[in-house]
Amino acid sequence: MLTKPPQLRARGEQHSVTEITTPRPSEVTARCHGSADTLAVDIAAPHGWNIHARHGSQTLTLTNPDQVLATVDVDTTNQNLDTCTRWTGPHRPG
Repeated sequence: MLTKPPQLRARGEQHSVTEITTPRPSEVTARCHGSADTLAVDIAAPHGWNIHARHGSQTLTLTNPDQVLATVDVDTTNQNLDTCTRWTGPHRPG
């Protein structure tokens, strides 16, 4: 897996309309609201990106009104986790 040099991750990259870029940490905001079962976080990043995450849900809601993109729900459930757990678990066939 390729990673960016630490100096690029720390300061972010310049905006490009043809590439996915990494913002500087100071350009990203996260706001938590609610508590316990109603806890949620809203994350905003440069160039119009917004992410909403809710407690108990593995679905992220992504929006980008700046780029006129439709709101989309992304399921982050690891579909392979149950299979891997069964294969590597204590009852693995010998």
